[in-house]
Amino acid sequence: MLRRFVAIGLAAAVVLGISGCSSKLSADEARMPASSEDFSGEQYKDVVGDLEDAGFTQVKAVPLGDLIVGLLHDPGDVKNVQVDGTKNFGEGDVFKKNAKIVVEYHSNPSKGGNSSTPAPEKPDDKARQDILTAANNAEFAAILKVQDPGDPRVEAFVSKYSGRTIEFDGNVASMLPHGDTQTLEDVLINSGDHSDTSASGPNFEFMGVSKYHLPTGLDNGMNVHVIAEIMDYEESPQLLLLQPSPVTISLRG
Repeated sequence: MLRRFVAIGLAAAVVLGISGCSSKLSADEARMPASSEDFSGEQYKDVVGDLEDAGFTQVKAVPLGDLIVGLLHDPGDVKNVQVDGTKNFGEGDVFKKNAKIVVEYHSNPSKGGNSSTPAPEKPDDKARQDILTAANNAEFAAILKVQDPGDPRVEAFVSKYSGRTIEFDGNVASMLPHGDTQTLEDVLINSGDHSDTSASGPNFEFMGVSKYHLPTGLDNGMNVHVIAEIMDYEESPQLLLLQPSPVTISLRG
C-alpha cells in the first residue's frame, strides 16, 4: 500500500512540474531572469541589459553617489533592484513587462557635491525651467561652440552641473554594440547638424543606452534632439558622459 501511495505522489509531482513549466505568459508579461539576491553586486549595465533582454521596458538605473573610498564596493555595483517597489523576488517570477524597475547602484559622489540622493526624475516629470539649454544657460551655450572637446570649460561645466538635465540638438557620430548584450548601444553624439562641416562642442557619449530608448532606424549621421542627465566627464578620451537612463532621443529633420 505504501508503494502505491509513493507512486501516486511521484506521478502527481511530475504532472505538477510539467504543468508549471508549460505555463505560458500573456503578451504583457515577462519572467525575471535572476533573483534579487543574484542581481546584487553585479554591474548595473549588465543587470539593465539582462532585464531588457527578458522583455521589461521600464528599467531605470539610479546612481546612489555613496562611495567615499571605494573599499567595499566598486562603482557601478548594484545595491538593490526594485520591481514596482518590492526588493525581494525570485528567478522566474512573473511581472508585467511595463513594471517600474529601478536599479540602484553604488557610485562616486557627484563632483558638484556629496549628495547621495538618487538622480533627478525623468525629464518629462521635471519643470521645463530646470532643464539646461543653450537659451537659458550661457555656460552650456558656450561649451556647445568649443572647437576642442577637451576644452577645460567642458569639464568645469560637468563638475558644476553633474546630475542636471540638458537639452540640445545634435547628430549621431557613431553607434556601437555595448559589450555582449543585444539591447544596449554606445552612442556618440556631436552637437549641431550633421551637414555642418564646422564641427564643435563636446563629445556627448551614451555608454550602454537601451535600444528601447532609441528611435527605430537610428543610424550614423542622423540629426537628433536629446534630453538627458549629465553623468561625468572622462578626460581621456575627452567624453561628456550622459546618463543612459532615463533619456529621450528623437529624430529631427
